[in-house]
Amino acid sequence: MGEVVPETPTNFMEVMGSNPTSRILDFFVENDRESWAMTEISEQARVSYPSVKLIVPNLLDKGIIKIDKEVGKIKFYKLNLDNPIAKKVKELRNVINKLEIERYIN
Repeated sequence: MGEVVPETPTNFMEVMGSNPTSRILDFFVENDRESWAMTEISEQARVSYPSVKLIVPNLLDKGIIKIDKEVGKIKFYKLNLDNPIAKKVKELRNVINKLEIERYIN
């Protein structure tokens, strides 16, 4: 299993806000090598399950995430790194983290 998004806001969330969509995007970018069921997304991103049920289909429709596999009725979602928006979100998160590291070093 991948890493868990910390309870304290990440650098990404400090810039983009700690709203449910930002938390979910941050979670997917941090854990982009794994796929996740909605219940896991809810727990790990610390977003209510009803909010996840609203946000995930929207991200799926935009191609930012994709269905990686299905086990029975459970769908597992993953960041779609072939999607230009997902790539840019990942780039943005990396830039924010780099700037924060530089700020602490200097």
